[in-house]
Amino acid sequence: MRYKKGQMLLLILIFVLLLSVLRLGGIINFNLYSSSINSNQTASIANSKKSGSYRIEFEYNNEKIYTHTIMNDNEELVPVIVKIEEYHFNGNYFMPFFKKFTATYKCTFKTSNMSNNNVFTEENQISGEVEGTVVSEIKGICSIKKAKDLAIEKAFSSMKDYVINSISKQE
Repeated sequence: MRYKKGQMLLLILIFVLLLSVLRLGGIINFNLYSSSINSNQTASIANSKKSGSYRIEFEYNNEKIYTHTIMNDNEELVPVIVKIEEYHFNGNYFMPFFKKFTATYKCTFKTSNMSNNNVFTEENQISGEVEGTVVSEIKGICSIKKAKDLAIEKAFSSMKDYVINSISKQE
């Protein structure tokens, strides 16, 4: 009887350990948490003297991840390329029940002169830079992958909002 209890406890312990490792690695998606995620950023933009129509393309690791179009007076679209650099994480994002960490981000953007019809002029040039930090605090059951994804979503949202709003508000 005692031997069977020991075997059963050992099997349960192995099962729980295996589930924990798979969950922390993000293979099993089981998250039960509360989070506080805030972003602080600084930005600069050097924009044109007039408004225009722009196609804003966000790139991460040389892949387009999001495209936004701003149309003004049926003008031809001027491409604006936003290059997002690698995210850097610091802090204890690997802890099982309490994660407090920061993620730093940076992107640069500029009008691209890769247009096949001379839409690119000095009047519609745009360039700028956004950099910032996301401070995350997560309590509960949350995998490392999910914690990083939450910080990246917040960083991307902040960058995207700034770039689109800055270009849209040109006079």
